[in-house]
Amino acid sequence: MWRRNGSFVARITVEDDSGRKAVKWVPLQAQTVAEAQDEFRKLLVERSENRLRHIGQCPRFAEYLEQTCLPRLAAFGKKPDTLVTETGHLGGWCERIGHLHLDKVRPHHIAAHLQKLKESGKANRTCNLALAMIRNVLKSARVDGFIKTLPVEGIQWQRTERKATAPPQSSWNGVRSIGGEANPFFKLATDWSSILSVRAGTACGSTSTRGSSR
Repeated sequence: MWRRNGSFVARITVEDDSGRKAVKWVPLQAQTVAEAQDEFRKLLVERSENRLRHIGQCPRFAEYLEQTCLPRLAAFGKKPDTLVTETGHLGGWCERIGHLHLDKVRPHHIAAHLQKLKESGKANRTCNLALAMIRNVLKSARVDGFIKTLPVEGIQWQRTERKATAPPQSSWNGVRSIGGEANPFFKLATDWSSILSVRAGTACGSTSTRGSSR
């Protein structure tokens, strides 16, 4: 371990995706020698368990979006209209914070973009979708080891009004038409009533016949 400009740094050998080894300098958060030693031991344990945190500079948001997130999104098999909507929101985020490294994205960056959407007259549902998209990108970055915490935590979802739901199907049975069109449930209920009536009549007739034959 070394100390540079008042901060501790550790030197550690790591492997890249191709298995090539390289020596990296890792800045430590420790304030004392003892804390630095503990943090360095944790790094060695993480390396031995193959869960070493990302070492080096994080990619910029725009780079990560283009190289990682958009290809993953395209592979999900979503409908074209859904892809257009979601990539549109991601493009908005890219314009807003694309220049930032992933570990430099802060809650106030996200809140500012959502506030801008609100001020431009966007509906709450649109703002919530934008929040969902940035949340997915940052969760992916956390899984990939670029960030440890999510800056979207604590940002509230916008309240939305629930759409009016159709009445239960059972309440449609007595209505002949809906919106000027024939109600299929009315016809279905009528058909079943006729069938049940015929069966009931047949059953009564059979009973009467057996009773009169005695």
